[in-house]
Amino acid sequence: MDKLVNALLIGDYTDALKQLDRLHQAGTVEQLRVQTRRDPARSATVAELCFYMGRNDEARGLLERYARMWEASPAKFQTAMEATTARAWLQVVEYFYSLGRYETAEALARATLERARQSADHLGGAEASYYLMRIFRRLHQYREVEDHYHSAIEGFSKSSAVEKNDGIVRQ
Repeated sequence: MDKLVNALLIGDYTDALKQLDRLHQAGTVEQLRVQTRRDPARSATVAELCFYMGRNDEARGLLERYARMWEASPAKFQTAMEATTARAWLQVVEYFYSLGRYETAEALARATLERARQSADHLGGAEASYYLMRIFRRLHQYREVEDHYHSAIEGFSKSSAVEKNDGIVRQ
């Protein structure tokens, strides 16, 4: 599972699919499904890959619990997702986006962006800005698209500089 997560973190979906195939071959996919039901980070990771493969219903099934939680109580959602990355939160944004529920997606993406900014998570902030850019494009709010485009580029640039200074280089 760690190799699958690492492949997704660097955007290598080809390797992520290979890692998922290895899990299938090892017969550990059912174990993975059980683990994802209890772990929001794993649920988000597998959901991201499902969205990528066009298996939106499966992805939404993994995230539905967290989506309902956000709608019922953003504070409860934040507590449940506290130990996860911005990328995990953004998979729940994708849940709403994939259903055309753009206002809800926007609210959660803004919360994700704020959380990333508070923790100086430049990559998370950049990814949240990218999601906001996509949402506003769907809503035909092009000034907002442009603002979030610039924020995303700036965040990705800052993230890249931090990673190079830490010795971590993503390809």
